[in-house]
Amino acid sequence: MAIASSVASSDALLKLAPAGYDRLHTLAGGSVASAFQPWHTDRASSVDGGFTGALTRALDQVNAHDWQAHEMMEGVEAGADNLVETVLAMQKAARSMQLLLQARNRLVEGYHELFNQPV
Repeated sequence: MAIASSVASSDALLKLAPAGYDRLHTLAGGSVASAFQPWHTDRASSVDGGFTGALTRALDQVNAHDWQAHEMMEGVEAGADNLVETVLAMQKAARSMQLLLQARNRLVEGYHELFNQPV
């Protein structure tokens, strides 16, 4: 019974998970079918402008680049003759992830600086 409730709560958490969590979930023993699915939420469509909306759009764009690179890589493995476009897509996905990580690092740095200010 505990295992069934654990699986149900795991599925509920996947719906709330940040972009890329489905791949981490698979590495931790989740289903292989969900490993390379694009991550979409109803939350993203309900977010309007502002910082939250910009961050959500950036996460979705990075995930889309990663998904496109993965799809093209599968095509090359299947024998498609688009190796140059695949390499470019993989580089685009890697660069967008690096940009996202730099933005995250700066946000975390700003957060720490703000909360370490004496009042």
